[in-house]
Amino acid sequence: MLRNTRSFEKNSFIRFLRLSQVRSLFASEYEQAQTAYERYINCIQRLFRPGKLSPADTLHMMAKLRIKLIAIQEEPVKVAPEMESLLRLFNGKCCEISINNAN
Repeated sequence: MLRNTRSFEKNSFIRFLRLSQVRSLFASEYEQAQTAYERYINCIQRLFRPGKLSPADTLHMMAKLRIKLIAIQEEPVKVAPEMESLLRLFNGKCCEISINNAN
């Protein structure tokens, strides 16, 4: 496992996504989920810092994260609508990060 995966494993964004599949999030939980989402995006942005990881490792890491989120989206029990919007935002943000760092 790449050393940088620890910050993704510790992040509670995925836990909130899974919880939203079981029941609706309370307002305070949704606020925590939004904070966890921001931390998740920050972890992704740190992957692209020069010298942090090789391009192959960065690509591998991004693919793993995307596969995990796609698997959650495709499960029979859907994520709560408010969390679905964060997932769509995440997909857009990942594309934006990748494009900006490709240049």
